[in-house]
Amino acid sequence: MGSFAASRENCLYPCSSALLITRRTPRFDFRFSVTISAQNLLCLHMDLPRDSRILITGGTGFIGRHLVRKMLAQGYTLRLLVRSIPKATQLFGDQGDYHLGSLEKAEEIDQAVTGCDAVIHLGGLYRFGRDYQKKLFETNLLGTENLLKASQKQSIKRFLFIGTAGVLKSSRPLISENDFPTQPPWGTPYKKSKWAAESKVLQAIQNGFPALIASPTCPIGDEDDTPTPTGRMIVDFLNHDFPFYAHSGINLIDIDDLVEGIIAAFSRGEIGKRYLLAGENLWLREFLQLLSQASGIPTPRYAIPAPLLVIASLFVEVAMLFGKKSARLNLETALHAGKIQFYDAQKTYLELGWRPSFDTPKAIQKAIQSIRSPRPLPLDLNQAPALKTLS
Repeated sequence: MGSFAASRENCLYPCSSALLITRRTPRFDFRFSVTISAQNLLCLHMDLPRDSRILITGGTGFIGRHLVRKMLAQGYTLRLLVRSIPKATQLFGDQGDYHLGSLEKAEEIDQAVTGCDAVIHLGGLYRFGRDYQKKLFETNLLGTENLLKASQKQSIKRFLFIGTAGVLKSSRPLISENDFPTQPPWGTPYKKSKWAAESKVLQAIQNGFPALIASPTCPIGDEDDTPTPTGRMIVDFLNHDFPFYAHSGINLIDIDDLVEGIIAAFSRGEIGKRYLLAGENLWLREFLQLLSQASGIPTPRYAIPAPLLVIASLFVEVAMLFGKKSARLNLETALHAGKIQFYDAQKTYLELGWRPSFDTPKAIQKAIQSIRSPRPLPLDLNQAPALKTLS
């Protein structure tokens, strides 16, 4: 890993001891166009007054809690849409304006948006597998539609939709913020629900609504309690439940860098644009090697071909019809394991004046320490997966 370690900061494409691919910026082809109404034209770069009230959905989740704390520390006035006020109070104390409600219930969303000037829509369900398909579309698509309608009625001045870079797709080695596909991905209910939600936001933008989009890659760091699929990989690795790996490529971003990027997009982003909040491109094996260095647990020795994973997942899908469950392997996770998703976010870095640290080992250390250190969990997270044995 000599050249990999020496070249991490300056190389957008993953580097290994066998191969060093220098930075390259692909051509940008704009896949969508927007029209901005006259009343919103002046809002393209307009800063909202600091005393503006901002509604945040998903504020008690992994990304959300870091974002809320950072924005409160910077003096923003926030209202949080939450499903549990005791959980929010445990996380943030009495600093927040908590509104009890659910994204799926339009009347509760209307009440939450009333009196707000801007919205950061972070709330959603991040789960893989057919079992979650109905709930994914209820939360991610219907919830976004409800929030858009309420925001339009209230003449919200700025609406930041937090999507996912996972829906972007390109035939080039590096994916950019312009690579939003015209069709939803196949076999992946989570990405399909996020694609559908983002399409609704793009449609609203085309109709003159003052929205913009931030597309994060895979965040890692402390307090991923549920955990997210990326956090689940770390928990499995620490539990010695990661016997093999696939030849896949991922992009990781420190949770603290990500929230800084979200705030930069919200405060300095241009209406109608998408911003790619990406960190470091790594092969999965390189990520596992970093986990090994931080934890002392050996890296899995064997790689399994992605097609074999897909075949195995089809048997799992059939078994699920008869009540058999798998927490890790299904068609969606198998398809994801075979992907190489590397990103070029140079345009976002330049336009927002923001750049992540690219310090993946530090983010991994924070994640491992958070998992290994016992601490009280918020009320509805007490069922979070625990570590079995740690080296």
